[in-house]
Amino acid sequence: MNFERYTEGAVRGRRYSEKRAILTTQGILTFNRAAITELGLDKVTHLALHYAAEEGVLGLEPVDEQADGTRKISISKSGANLSMRAFLTRYALGVDTPQRYEPVLSEEHGMILVDLRAPVDIDAPADGPD
Repeated sequence: MNFERYTEGAVRGRRYSEKRAILTTQGILTFNRAAITELGLDKVTHLALHYAAEEGVLGLEPVDEQADGTRKISISKSGANLSMRAFLTRYALGVDTPQRYEPVLSEEHGMILVDLRAPVDIDAPADGPD
């Protein structure tokens, strides 16, 4: 038999130099490395979840300790994950396909804001060159 060795790396999706938050169908909000750096997510351990239903905006309040309604943020080399399935279910915010958003740091509200009505990179392929 003539085997050809596969030498390409794993496809993990497109890398963005802009800060991005990706909401997955499993209820996980993932932040890319640019978002971690720009939003200071590497300086906190938990995020308190808020929702402005009328505006469709998710608010993530950085906190340093666990309390009711907070979620631990898991940071790795490639990104950060926040499991929030119960929160999404509570407000009927699930998605059928992964959605990308541009998170914004709001000094006025003291939170990271994600406008769930305004996904970005809609026409970009899910994977591709870096």
